[in-house]
Amino acid sequence: FSPMKFEIDKQTINDLELFERAKGDIAVFSLFNHTKSIGGSEKLKKMFSSPLIDINLLNNRIDTIKYFEIKPGFIEINKEWLGFIEFYLVQANRPQTISKIDILRNWVDNLIKPSNHNYIIQRAITCLVKVLNDLYEFANDIETENAPEQLREYKRIILELIDNSELKDILLLKNKNRILAIRRGKLDYYFRNSESEKINVLLNIIYEIDVYTSISSVVGKYGFSYPIYNSTKVGIRIN
Repeated sequence: FSPMKFEIDKQTINDLELFERAKGDIAVFSLFNHTKSIGGSEKLKKMFSSPLIDINLLNNRIDTIKYFEIKPGFIEINKEWLGFIEFYLVQANRPQTISKIDILRNWVDNLIKPSNHNYIIQRAITCLVKVLNDLYEFANDIETENAPEQLREYKRIILELIDNSELKDILLLKNKNRILAIRRGKLDYYFRNSESEKINVLLNIIYEIDVYTSISSVVGKYGFSYPIYNSTKVGIRIN
């Protein structure tokens, strides 16, 4: 399913000053872009470039922004962790199998001669385990009856992807600062191979949450009002 959107041409983007303004002024995008991740910033830019036209989706988006305005600290977005994770996931030499012998050999080699590549993997896996546990806790804390539709969908996807896959192993590592070599090797295989598509979906949800929390913080800071959409009338009314 693809949400109903329309594309804005370059001239209209310039006229609306969405991304660039005269020197000294703040563009609309810059005003709302307080995202903490590269993925979140890209999501927000795409949102400005391809606005929704479906009223139900628009109202759902507003409800989601309001939700994060009321609960600003509902989930922590850690810029440093996400930066490490994003860098780690695009590294070459993805593990093709789970081999305890290869994992232990690599661990011994790294003890003898530490490498930056292994440091990135170890650090990023620790960060990703923490991020996924935070996301899982966030999903469990969502009240199904009172939450907006988008939040309920996040809850369903997050719990389904983690509970029904090898990713459930991360739940055993919550609040643990050290991950042993064998388990870390298995997680590397899951994160960058067998469960990589699920990881991308979960990170995509984090990026969207990053966008919603960014917008909600600006709305609260400046006291902006939310638009009201009416399917029976066409036009814009400003009170």
